[in-house]
Amino acid sequence: LIDKRYRHLRVAQAASGQSFHDYLRLLQHAGGREQETTMQCWSYVTWNRVAKHDGDGGHKFKKGDHIPGNLLFPGENAKAGGGEPADDRRVGLHADLEAHLKAMYERRDPSTDWIFPARSGEGHTLRYNKQLDRVKKQLREKYCEANPGTEKQSFWFDRITFQWFRHYFISHCVMAGIDYKTIAYWVSHRDGGVLIGKLYGHLDTTHSEEMTDKLSAHLESRG
Repeated sequence: LIDKRYRHLRVAQAASGQSFHDYLRLLQHAGGREQETTMQCWSYVTWNRVAKHDGDGGHKFKKGDHIPGNLLFPGENAKAGGGEPADDRRVGLHADLEAHLKAMYERRDPSTDWIFPARSGEGHTLRYNKQLDRVKKQLREKYCEANPGTEKQSFWFDRITFQWFRHYFISHCVMAGIDYKTIAYWVSHRDGGVLIGKLYGHLDTTHSEEMTDKLSAHLESRG
């Protein structure tokens, strides 16, 4: 039903919307920084697979074993501490991350290795700030329309940044019981997990109980 003269605009809008959605999901599932995530390439993805023979994937794997995949974040694409390049790191392909990457791969642009290619056809998308601002503006308009007199109030969605999705990833890693050192490696913190413990330790509600049980078992064994 769209006039032929304007169909290309609709296509561009749909492509931009899907790309923005995919970007937010990748932040959420991999915990990358805003800029380094826009610079991701398909060649950085190592897919989960099954070993074809003994030693395939490393000496510890035998034929038929599951070889876990990962997503590489090159350190040269990020800054971590004092403006220095971050260390290279690989985030394991957990179920949600693998499913999301596979869905993105099915609709990828096969002419480029960039996961988020620029709409101009050259290079990668630099930022998604305009899309995020548009979403926050629409949320505000809808809320104020449903709640007259709230136009000047500040709401939670006004404060949303791309960093929130990185916090989401870290929070769920902590709640899943993953050790802080591993989480720190995945998100490129150089302190070995100290900051993770300070900011997210309250989410780890079972750790103290588990450590108490370990101490009890140890003391009983000496008995």
